[in-house]
Order: sequence, then C-alpha cells, then structure tokens
Amino acid sequence: MDEGMALTWEPGELSTDPERLEAQLLTLWDGTSTADLFVSLQELYGERPVAPAEQGAILRLLAEHGDVRSAGTATDREGRSGLLFLTEDTESAEGQILQRRIMFAPDTGMPLYHETVVVESDDPVPTGRLPQVNHYAVLVASAWVEEVGQRP
Repeated sequence: MDEGMALTWEPGELSTDPERLEAQLLTLWDGTSTADLFVSLQELYGERPVAPAEQGAILRLLAEHGDVRSAGTATDREGRSGLLFLTEDTESAEGQILQRRIMFAPDTGMPLYHETVVVESDDPVPTGRLPQVNHYAVLVASAWVEEVGQRP
C-alpha cells in the first residue's frame, strides 16, 4: 500500500478471493463488523479504480453477510437505476444508528453511489428530521494513470 492516502493499493494488490479481500479491507480500520466493511468499501471506491474481478469478490463477500440487506431498486442523483444494499451501523456514532448504503449497477455490478444516513438519533439532528444524509458520493468514473496529472 502506498503512503499518503488511507488505502491506496496498487493494481493487483487486492485479492479476488472474497475471504482474503475481506481480511484486507477490515485491517484498514481494525474492523470486524459488516458496518466496518462498508466503511472500507466507501473509502476504497473513493480512492482507486476497482477491477471487475475485485468487484466480483466484493459482491460475493457481501452476499455471505446476513446483515447486508437488499433495499431493492433505487435511483441515484444522476438518474441512474441500480440495486441498493445496506447495513446498519450502531458503533460509529454514539447515540445514533446509521445506515451505510451502496448502490450497484445491475448489468456490471460496479458501484454507482454510496451514502451514510442517520436513521435514529438520541440527539436532535441539524435538519430537525430523520432520516438525514450525512455523506453522499456519486461514482461516475475511475481509472489508473501512469503519472500524477495525467487524465484517463
């Protein structure tokens, strides 16, 4: 892993074996839960391209977690439809229950967006109502380049 960004792996460094990949992802934040896995995936998707074989391993490992739920078909803020999956996070924010959500393209399985939503809170939230989106990221394109400043 390169220094600088939180979890930048070079091409070929991530395992395509679901169990090994999960172990790699969970070591980043000393995590053990499915919510920790979602946090790692949210970071991964924001920092580097994910190869189809890596994404296949991600989907297989998510399928093995009983606390990953399908929320059905959804539409992102770019108007794209996909399959939305989520898990509850009761550990990241004291007094709050978060949902960590990732939507995948139905034809390729690649991520289209991810978000973190407060669904329950012991304290008032800034908008005054729940659910409240804490973080939202649209994933449009990602590619490796040979050097900094080069465009894909």
